[in-house]
Amino acid sequence: LGYRVARNGNPLQPDADAPSLVASSAWFQFVSRVTDNDPTTFVPVATEFDGTAPAPESLELRTPVAVVLVGLRLRSVDDERYIVAADIEAWSGEAWIPVGGFDGNSSRERYVAFRAPYRTDRIRLNLRKAPPISGGSIAELDLLVRPVQVALTAQQTVSDGQHSYRVTAVGPLAFESEPSAAA
Repeated sequence: LGYRVARNGNPLQPDADAPSLVASSAWFQFVSRVTDNDPTTFVPVATEFDGTAPAPESLELRTPVAVVLVGLRLRSVDDERYIVAADIEAWSGEAWIPVGGFDGNSSRERYVAFRAPYRTDRIRLNLRKAPPISGGSIAELDLLVRPVQVALTAQQTVSDGQHSYRVTAVGPLAFESEPSAAA
């Protein structure tokens, strides 16, 4: 798939927000609000939802092409209407694979690092629980992408001094090799 280059232990291209996300859901209305970069618009999560439904309420995010994803960032509209518990799954091309989740959240913002980087173009957030009185909300969802470069060369201007460079290879399933010897 490509390579990752690090200088002094830090990647030249750090993880970044996925561009052009598209949201969809069979359970929620106005799902485009979670990708509109406006923290005042949101998708409400009903207060009676307690996680006992046979199929959890879910929301899907799609990227235009398959990318290496490393995490999901969720933001609620205020401090009272947050998401308490959710599971995150990635589409393998044949099935939904668990990649992360959380329980017992009481924060307006939540970052969930995936168990391992995963290459896909579809992520599903399965909501299991929201506060019983106020209900929940999702104002913004972002996916974090791990950039991979195809070229074997990297060029940059650096300050004087010694710098250590290492390279890892990333395969088509997003597995990353051990770093090369320092150069």
